[in-house]
Amino acid sequence: MRRVKTNIAANFAGQTWSILMGLAFIPIYIRLLGVEQYALVGFYAILQGLFTVLDMGLSTTLNREIARLSGSAEGLGSAHHLVRTMEVIYWIVAVVIGGGVVAVSGPVSEIWLSATDLPPEVVQRSVAMMGVLLAVQWPISLYSGGVMGLQRQIPLRVVNSVVATMRGVGGTIVLLFVSSTITAYFAWQIFVGLVQVLSLALLLWRSLPWSTSKPRFETRLISGFWRFSAGVSGVQIVTILLTQLPGLLLSKLLDLEAFGYYTIAQGVASWLFYLASPIFEAVFPGLSSLSVSGNQTDLKTLYHWGCQLMSLVVLPLAAIIAVFSPQIMLLWTGNATAAAETQHLVSLLVVGSALNAAMYLPYGLQLANGWTRLTFLVNTAALAVLGPMVFRLTSEYGAVGAAYFWLLLNLAYLLVIPNIMHRRVLRGEKRIWYLYDFVLPALAAASIPLIGRIPANSLPSATGQLIAISGVAVITYAVTLLTVSRVRADALGWLVRLRTAKVG
Repeated sequence: MRRVKTNIAANFAGQTWSILMGLAFIPIYIRLLGVEQYALVGFYAILQGLFTVLDMGLSTTLNREIARLSGSAEGLGSAHHLVRTMEVIYWIVAVVIGGGVVAVSGPVSEIWLSATDLPPEVVQRSVAMMGVLLAVQWPISLYSGGVMGLQRQIPLRVVNSVVATMRGVGGTIVLLFVSSTITAYFAWQIFVGLVQVLSLALLLWRSLPWSTSKPRFETRLISGFWRFSAGVSGVQIVTILLTQLPGLLLSKLLDLEAFGYYTIAQGVASWLFYLASPIFEAVFPGLSSLSVSGNQTDLKTLYHWGCQLMSLVVLPLAAIIAVFSPQIMLLWTGNATAAAETQHLVSLLVVGSALNAAMYLPYGLQLANGWTRLTFLVNTAALAVLGPMVFRLTSEYGAVGAAYFWLLLNLAYLLVIPNIMHRRVLRGEKRIWYLYDFVLPALAAASIPLIGRIPANSLPSATGQLIAISGVAVITYAVTLLTVSRVRADALGWLVRLRTAKVG
């Protein structure tokens, strides 16, 4: 558990820096590029999400397999061949993806994207550069998964923090002093992507234990993980259809400026995933190791502790953003039009994303036990039942319809998946998860902002509202901490040790 907590702290430090980079530079990008050009950044994010299907579950598989192999020196010794095998597959897929996007950049820019002010050749060039960027960044998830499986989160976060700084500071310098165009932006992102992927590849290979045998591609290893990888891939395919289809439809139905506002709102909602990912990335290897060892007592402890930490970290922030979205968007963007166009979208997307983050560790527990069928079946049923809604909601209500779909989808996940999962994995823990790991923290996190909204909104100045919102946020986190007993006990123990150290 100590190592998990250290990794979580390292992950949070890195992700907090990434959030700060977004807070600082995204408004600058919007001002320098304009909403229409910035919409192409959102379209790239959709392409990146859609092509995740070609990951084939390999990054998650490498994370899990290295975590499982870490129990013995012999196991880790064979990891070199496993990494090389997956690495070869990944780079082949990267070349195919990049070449494919470049090849269809013309038709995509002409038929799919509706630009008002941007010349067609600029849009086409941007889409082609997206293909190059996809190819460059594609293997990053594989190398990151391997490093996380080795539980070396600290150097991983150092690399990613440096890259985030390069991406933000360097991108701003390029736009200010070289060219304030979307093609210049993508050119810089390609360079930074190369730096990141090469750094992570070097980190993974140097983190593996020394071996006398030269790493080589071995087809026999594929037979050892293909079932689990195929299961994860099946989950990813259906999940991608559910999560990326609304945005993809909007990119066709809306002009680039309107789609740009949806991109901004989606970017705010993604802040929650920056906070949820460090917890998952640190806890998942531990869940995998404990599942293999059969230590159910420690597995329950780690699982519930992680779920409560997730609720404490994510739910208060989601509630604050959802309730105070008009003020937050105006303060952040400094643009009254952007704030008015995005505030309702932000509230809906943030609540849906908070529910999605609550499902991270239940899903991780399934993967740790090699069980991918449940999420695949639930996603398939959701696609059949809720899928037709996507077309109607986005066609009739545009971006707001897509945001409502995201909220409904994740509410369905919350009601169905833990209810079924705990009949097979950690049986008898369903009530504890719903009541203590989610419901009580959610009620605490939501109640304080709703109460504090009335006095905060009555303040006339922006400075006064910001101070009031900050005060409400502090109280919200404090009250939510009271509801998560396992994390609260750790926090109190840390304070006692800190006080003892000071007295000593």
